[in-house]
Amino acid sequence: SLYGNVLDYNNADLALMIGDTSPQHQNSTMFDRAKYLWKFDEYDDWADAIDLVNGPEWRTTLLPHVGNEGLLGGVKGKRSTGGLLMMARWF
Repeated sequence: SLYGNVLDYNNADLALMIGDTSPQHQNSTMFDRAKYLWKFDEYDDWADAIDLVNGPEWRTTLLPHVGNEGLLGGVKGKRSTGGLLMMARWF
């Protein structure tokens, strides 16, 4: 298990970063074990979150030049989780 094979074995701390709109996970024992907890808003379209960084101009300068994979995943029409991961770090 995560507890026995990783946390206890390594005397490690647990940090969780989770969307604030995920109530189905609130009863997890991981919350009891977590030393650090970060919650962030979740978006249907992560382009709205990216706008928070420096405005929406990137939608006309960058977005048309990015393929459907990787970098901007989480933005509507894009696959993967790249945009979500970038914003999780920014939050």
